[in-house]
Amino acid sequence: MTPTAPTRARPIGLAPGAPLDAAGQDAAKYGSTNPVVRRLLDRWSARLRAVVGPLPGRVVDVGIGEGLCLERLLDGAPSPGEGHRRVIGVEYRFDKARAARRLPGVSPAVGDAGMLPLPDGAADLVTCIEVLEHLPRVAPAVAELARVTGDRCVVSVPWEPWFRLGNLGRGKNARRLGNDPEHVQWFTPARLRRELAAGFAEVRVARAFPWIIAEARRPRRVAAAGERPGHGHSAGDHATAHHDHRHQATPERSAPTPHPSTHPAHPPNGDTTEHTRDHWIRPRS
Repeated sequence: MTPTAPTRARPIGLAPGAPLDAAGQDAAKYGSTNPVVRRLLDRWSARLRAVVGPLPGRVVDVGIGEGLCLERLLDGAPSPGEGHRRVIGVEYRFDKARAARRLPGVSPAVGDAGMLPLPDGAADLVTCIEVLEHLPRVAPAVAELARVTGDRCVVSVPWEPWFRLGNLGRGKNARRLGNDPEHVQWFTPARLRRELAAGFAEVRVARAFPWIIAEARRPRRVAAAGERPGHGHSAGDHATAHHDHRHQATPERSAPTPHPSTHPAHPPNGDTTEHTRDHWIRPRS
């Protein structure tokens, strides 16, 4: 088994000025009482579920937050069989990862989108919902999404400028012309397709106003040592699982296993979060 070339993964962190503790932020959004907002959220959620389709046995949600979006995806989703689905949610913030523990069958892990604590091809399906717009650097996150994707990756981001204009129209973030203070990237369908194409051979983009949803397949693998740049493999080019210098290869159908890594943000003093050296946040029994 030939190892792939070492990756240069580096932590990305949060947007400048973003608070480290933000539990409740997601609940405020998904619990909106504004009828227009609720209608748009419901329509977007339905379109997202349609793109995701039946959930496979191994799922990783990058940027799980408080788990509210993943909860919508899991609600009523057909299961591959009792005990055969494994869902891992990766989240940068400790307090949000704690909040996601309430979801049955979901194991939150704390990590950075630029260096996911997972092995290559860890999941049949990887989701990354409303995350890329928050990142100071997008390309490293896309590279990591491609690395841990075994089959498909579904990404959703706000569709600009419509998302900002919608906020401005209801008086939200008016001093910032409708832009959320934590949004540091702005996506059109063309830009989202272009960014994901760097990591995936096939990208399809769907519009769910005022969001964009992309389904990416055939993740591009890092070129093996000795190969010329640009000649890496896609996941469909080989059946043997590879590993890099940080991760051990996983069996074909094994569940993802987190890799010990240094978390980018240390918990505050006195934090009683149940986390192990590999940064799992244990789900509630």
